[in-house]
Amino acid sequence: MPFGHQILKPGAFVSFTYNAPRKPKPGEIINVNKEIMVLNPNWQNQVHGIDLKRLTPAQVDVLRLIMDPETKNDPSKMNKYPLVADVMRRMEPTQMITNPVAFYSMFVKPFLRGVDAYRKYWPDYMYNLKVIEQSKVEGIVTNPKPLFRK
Repeated sequence: MPFGHQILKPGAFVSFTYNAPRKPKPGEIINVNKEIMVLNPNWQNQVHGIDLKRLTPAQVDVLRLIMDPETKNDPSKMNKYPLVADVMRRMEPTQMITNPVAFYSMFVKPFLRGVDAYRKYWPDYMYNLKVIEQSKVEGIVTNPKPLFRK
């Protein structure tokens, strides 16, 4: 049974089964099991996020660390990746993600340069939602605009 995107928050890490009707390209294998970090839980009735399966384990780890407000107070987390310490010094990711366009352009796009991981999902085709990590973001999405225009 599909879930409502109203339960998702920016910064949450979730997994789900995605069964949208789509014909695969020749030679393409479609993986219906998805894991994403939510950027915008509802823009034009779609969930926007970063497909974690398209990233390296280190990139996923950095995303998890910067989305955890406790990282700033934990030297072991800050020292794991020098980029995390730099990001935490320059910005507050858990506050910035409430503006998904600013968060994407100021952090995600430069961090994932050359990686095509931004995806949109129709909630009606999302099943078996599991929250891997709850969002620690307070507030609502303040800039509900698409990140990409087609």
